Amino acid sequence: MWFIFLAAVLVTGVPWLYENVFVHDDFDIGWSSMADFNSVVPDDIGTDEDSSLNLNFLNDGYVFSRFRIEDLEIKDAKVSADLITKGRILRDKQGWVIGFSGKLFSENATLNSKRIPPLRASFEIIGDELRIETLRLGRSYRLGGKIDLVEPFDVDLRLEIERADMRHISRTSKVKGRDTVFGIVSGSFNIKGALSGNIFSEGTIESRNGKISSVGYKLITLRLEGFGPIINIVDSNVSQDSGTLIMDGYVDLRNVAKGGLFDGVRIKSDLETIAWNGWDITKHGSDELSMQKDINEKMRVGFKTMTTDPVTTYEDREHPEEMSLEYKMGMENLKMKLRDNEEFFVIEHSVKF
Repeated sequence: MWFIFLAAVLVTGVPWLYENVFVHDDFDIGWSSMADFNSVVPDDIGTDEDSSLNLNFLNDGYVFSRFRIEDLEIKDAKVSADLITKGRILRDKQGWVIGFSGKLFSENATLNSKRIPPLRASFEIIGDELRIETLRLGRSYRLGGKIDLVEPFDVDLRLEIERADMRHISRTSKVKGRDTVFGIVSGSFNIKGALSGNIFSEGTIESRNGKISSVGYKLITLRLEGFGPIINIVDSNVSQDSGTLIMDGYVDLRNVAKGGLFDGVRIKSDLETIAWNGWDITKHGSDELSMQKDINEKMRVGFKTMTTDPVTTYEDREHPEEMSLEYKMGMENLKMKLRDNEEFFVIEHSVKF
């Protein structure tokens, strides 16, 4: 989650940097300078006196720069890092500057005095568009896509997470009870919209063999949808040995730095906190819950219900409660379904080939 926060800082800062720092045509070959970084950052972002920017313009349009950011305060976050940029100014046939192509590296990066993985990025600025070929943070996070550098600052990005350790996330973001949060997380997000208006995001996250506080799990799959910094849990699928988990609520990315990142997430059991040992739980939408359990190698039972009171009467409800029993007989399966308060009984017979 803190990588999403860092990406958000990046994409919101790029338009400002482009308008205030990026120079189009007045480059002097072989010229270098040292700039006071405090003189070019916005007033609502605080920096330490040690922050600085060093630019070197070399022959054939090559550029080397080093940003030293010391205790850069962004809301409740404090960032320090050495950012190194290597690249080349792009010109058309007439010699006019049309963009920049380069690579970005970070060294000694910290967030709230906690070390974070190194950043590696390849990008191009062509006209008024930033094209991110790849932006990696450590081995687990990768961001790609494009950002318009003029209003309304349209964004089309994809974030991929591969085997991230939840302990690193919790330690960096000051999660409460972070010593009892662990697990491996993978997933992907699509981020689209306009920075000057609305940003929408959607994606899925999967975590295996983890623990949140005193609750352990084998597998959690979440479908997420976001509006701005608020990421909502739309659907959840939970499988564990001792008890059931239903996750809903939201994550506020503005709380990454100050703690309480998961304060909006609720973890609860179904149907008045009844624990169902060995059940596979699937939540569909906001109020439909399916549960299945293997009794033995040949028998499996299932139950489907609604977790909220229906607006219509029970008899008129579109999806009444349903029980099922599946029995394996060699290569054949026999499945029976029964709906309460209805004259409904079904037998399904299938044969494996």
